[in-house]
Amino acid sequence: MSRREAYRVWHLTCPGEAQEVGRVRRWIRDVCRGYPCADEAELIASELSTNAITHTHSGRPGGLFTVMLTWTPGLFVMAVSDNGGALGIPHARQAGNSSTSGRGLALVEALSSRMDVLSHMNGRTVRVALRYDETTRTHEPEPASMRG
Repeated sequence: MSRREAYRVWHLTCPGEAQEVGRVRRWIRDVCRGYPCADEAELIASELSTNAITHTHSGRPGGLFTVMLTWTPGLFVMAVSDNGGALGIPHARQAGNSSTSGRGLALVEALSSRMDVLSHMNGRTVRVALRYDETTRTHEPEPASMRG
């Protein structure tokens, strides 16, 4: 594999509307098809997209969120950027047995190799890394120009 083929990047920007989470899940499922971490990537993308819509200005009228996925042999890095406005830094919390929310970021942390939260002028980005065994891959990712 040449240096130029050593990584690929996909990018999807969505309106901050609840139905867009399903779109993100389908998109991630297509991009990650054939990879051992495909299920984890889909679940993480769903959780982070839902959080962007629920807890930030991305969920307000005209709000947006962006999902970026970078593939290198043995590693997926996913980043979900929002429009900011939430108080505090996203973090996993201890949910009670009867709580209907509060488990998502703990699940993201458990499934990923690493999770970072980056603040920037336009909002915040939650970035996660998923490592996988390259030898078990059954599919070569499609070029970014074929995704959208």
